Amino acid sequence: MALRSLQIGARTRRAWLRPSEAVAAYIEREAAQRQPSEGNRLPTIRQVAEDLDVSVRTVQSVFQKLARQGMIRTKVGKGSFLATSTARNRDILDIALGLHATAGAPDEQWSHPISSGILHAASQEYPRVKLLPLAHRLNVPSAAEDLLNEWRVVDGLILFPSPYGREIREVYESHGKPVVDLNPSSDTATANFVAPDYFGASQRIGRAWRETGRKHVVLMLHTSLDRSSSNRVRLSGLVNGIGAELGKEGAFRILQAEAAREDCGYATMKKFLEGPEACVDAVYCVSDHQALGAFRALKEHGLRIPEEVSLAGGTGLDLSTTVCPELTRMRQPLRQIGEALVNMLRQRIREERPVPAVILEAPWIGGATTRLEENTVLGIRSI
Repeated sequence: MALRSLQIGARTRRAWLRPSEAVAAYIEREAAQRQPSEGNRLPTIRQVAEDLDVSVRTVQSVFQKLARQGMIRTKVGKGSFLATSTARNRDILDIALGLHATAGAPDEQWSHPISSGILHAASQEYPRVKLLPLAHRLNVPSAAEDLLNEWRVVDGLILFPSPYGREIREVYESHGKPVVDLNPSSDTATANFVAPDYFGASQRIGRAWRETGRKHVVLMLHTSLDRSSSNRVRLSGLVNGIGAELGKEGAFRILQAEAAREDCGYATMKKFLEGPEACVDAVYCVSDHQALGAFRALKEHGLRIPEEVSLAGGTGLDLSTTVCPELTRMRQPLRQIGEALVNMLRQRIREERPVPAVILEAPWIGGATTRLEENTVLGIRSI
């Protein structure tokens, strides 16, 4: 990387600046002069040492000092960056909102309450937030590419789950633009995301089914495990709740539906029930609308709910106009999630550091498609 500040020779500069002063002066000029389109990544310590004709140890010492003062940030394996103090001190922040939405009511019922929480939080507190709702359909490559190119004009990004999430996140973070995720970005993530307590809620339904003798459990997904950290967390919680009995007396199956829609849940459950391994007494669908489809298929097959088969959904949507308005389901606190995403991003920009993850309570509601004993374990007080 060429250094603009080196418009005079190193020998001339060293005649009036000590080596450490030359390094510090370079950083100060970069902070004052660099344009947003150039990003804020600094050259490597070795490159600065070579271009300024000073020792690597000198540059390293100055970088460490400036990092302690908050002027630069250093990420292991990624380099050093100018601190985003201009964003930190502004009255209004420009925030990119990277939604991952597909056509259809289920997805809208899920994403709209989150967006409502985001809008509410954006208008509250300080600094105020201006939202740029970019790349509404991140499952489309061209939309993801558009979002990748917008890092220059925003101060940070709220990122919904996306197949391109890792690439988008790396581009923003590498240019000093903080990202917060809806749901964990990986199995090992402990910071910079907001999510419902998928593990705890799934553990409770697994324990309820274990304690009431359910032995043939089905988990229905609409996104494959390798593409969804939240689904892997659900699976882990469910298996943990079922416990050791799973491998001794019980059976466990994972079904993959095409989408979160009711018709996909119906088709997937119908196909399973018509197959050779159709024994089932408990079904957990990650989508409420999938569960409604499974409800119809189970009924058509002559199975009684909840006497013979317990059924649960995992979204917590308003089902008042559906065939099963009191479906047992995990309630995701969608509006609170949106508010927490904005507040977390504000904090990341203000403090210029990672922020511990926020896990929100996800209670079970409804109760009509699980037995009373199971509802007691789940904490459902009324049906």
